[in-house]
Amino acid sequence: MDREYGWASHSRLAPITKFAKTVKRHKEGILNYVKTRSTNGILEGLNSLFKAAAAKARGFRTVRNAITAYYLVAGRFELGLPEIGNVTHTK
Repeated sequence: MDREYGWASHSRLAPITKFAKTVKRHKEGILNYVKTRSTNGILEGLNSLFKAAAAKARGFRTVRNAITAYYLVAGRFELGLPEIGNVTHTK
């Protein structure tokens, strides 16, 4: 990776040198991804869900209310109607 960086950074093409500098800045993250094959995509998705829940609520009165809203938004809860006699109600 360092050898390619050296070649690209001495290129006379501005887009290539810009790309080389970007890769150098993110080298640690790139190598971590290659080793672990994991990203922060799941966390980013949860963060967007939490921000949407907070925007819908227009703020929370307590931290407990915020946590409850986050569980309802991000949790995988089955909230169905209870059984009545022999009839089962679903979504």
